[in-house]
Amino acid sequence: AGGAIAGGRGGGRVTVMQLDLCNFASVRGFCREFRSKGLPLHVIITNAGILRWKGWVASKDGFEEHLQANHLGHFLLVRELLPILLATPGGRVVSVGSE
Repeated sequence: AGGAIAGGRGGGRVTVMQLDLCNFASVRGFCREFRSKGLPLHVIITNAGILRWKGWVASKDGFEEHLQANHLGHFLLVRELLPILLATPGGRVVSVGSE
């Protein structure tokens, strides 16, 4: 996906980083890695992570996986990156949902 974005209109540099919203350690690791890059953060777009029903499935952290992927993981991501977002002029969070 990163290659398609970089090769599209406007070009630019794209860095792809792995993140699993169903795993708080993954979210914290992602944030730690992002902070280590020393980059500004102009926008965080949160969008529902999963929509499938296999019954009640617990995440590694003990929460129902839909709740963690669609809400708790986003909250932790924004909370961890908020200082960088606030230090970036015009930084913002955009939350997207579905009907």
